[in-house]
Amino acid sequence: DDDGVPDCNDECELNPAKTLAGECGCQGVEDDRDNDGTPDCNDPCADDGNKVAPGVCGCGVPDTDSDGDGTMDCEDNCPTSAIKTEPGVCTCTVSDVDSDGDQTPDCIDECANDPTKA
Repeated sequence: DDDGVPDCNDECELNPAKTLAGECGCQGVEDDRDNDGTPDCNDPCADDGNKVAPGVCGCGVPDTDSDGDGTMDCEDNCPTSAIKTEPGVCTCTVSDVDSDGDQTPDCIDECANDPTKA
């Protein structure tokens, strides 16, 4: 391949740009666009220096669970409330509990302990 390395010592004897296969093989390029230490050929998130796999939220979005409720912020409509992942009737920070079972959440039930009144 005319790269100056004898073919007997050249893992990539058909590629003048490489003498060792590296992680990407003889025909692959060992570029690392995001400088995360993983060559682009093995990095599904080649433009995201914080990830080498999409994870739950995808490339370019951190897999963070700010409120510790087990749901990543990218899928959590209440990312700062550990009690809910959806606002529901009572907003993110207030439970939608219905203490008296009258189908009206306590947060809007003026008689939260009387099932015959809302």
